[in-house]
This record gives sequence, structure tokens and C-alpha cells, in this order.
Amino acid sequence: MKTKKGFTLIELLIVIAIIGILSAALLPTILNAPGKARDSARILNISSIATAIEAWNADNGAYPPNVGDGCISEIFGAKAINYFSGGNIPEDPSKGRSDASLTCVQNGEYYYKYIGDPAVAQYILATEMELAQTNNSTVDPTSVSGTTPPDTSCTSDCTYYIEVQ
Repeated sequence: MKTKKGFTLIELLIVIAIIGILSAALLPTILNAPGKARDSARILNISSIATAIEAWNADNGAYPPNVGDGCISEIFGAKAINYFSGGNIPEDPSKGRSDASLTCVQNGEYYYKYIGDPAVAQYILATEMELAQTNNSTVDPTSVSGTTPPDTSCTSDCTYYIEVQ
């Protein structure tokens, strides 16, 4: 009597189909992981910048003024050593992003704009996230004027990530 060794064609096709279904389900998650990690780093950087701005306010009795393009390096300049760990201003994880519309983000920096008045001190920090679903606003932060903060409740087709402090 002969004994068969190996798998039948049907068994192999079933295994290949299962592998295909699993890879199709996991592939988008795996491919977005680096972008999610960079977006998380951007949020942490904005938090670090906000802490430095509050320290500036404590030292100087006022928030930094709006200067130039609003890039963080223009605001802190040589004083960065006093406010950031190691004296280095946090940079965008994907330096030199040509897909960004904000000049600061293209240069690997973050955007700052003071929008407060003497009674209510407010400022915005902004960037453009790599994954659109992480962004929270359709308002171009450079167009924000007056003392009204931009809407940050966007849930789809958002272009910018804005943190209002």
C-alpha cells in the first residue's frame, strides 16, 4: 500500500488564501506605523516647545512676540540654550518636508503665533502631521488674526495640527 507524503493542491491553496487575507488586513497598519511614530514625536515636540514658551513667559513677564515667519528658531534664537534640553530646539522628525505648505515645517521646525491680548494670553503652535487623520484643523495657522483661536475640532480632510495654549 502506498502512503502519500506532502500536501494536496487544495490544502496549499487554502493556506495561501488565509495568508493573503491576513496580510491584506495587517498591511495598512504596518505601513502606517512609521508615520504614526513621527506624528507622536511631533506632538511631544509641541508639548516641549509649549513648556519652553511658558518658561520664557515666567522669565520675561510676557510671551515671545511674533517674529518673521513664526518659526520657533526665529523666536528663541541664541536663547534656546536657556529653554530647551541640550540647548536644541526640537525639530520635525522628517526634516525638509516638501509636502508641507507651512514654511517652518518645510524647514523642519514648528510654527508659533501669539494671539492673546493682555487679559487672555493665548498662542498657537502648529505643524502638519504626516497622517491626515492626526491633523485637527482646516485653518491655516498663518491666517489666524486677532485674539480668536482657530477651530481645532476638525475630524476629516484636516490639513494642520494646531495646539492652542
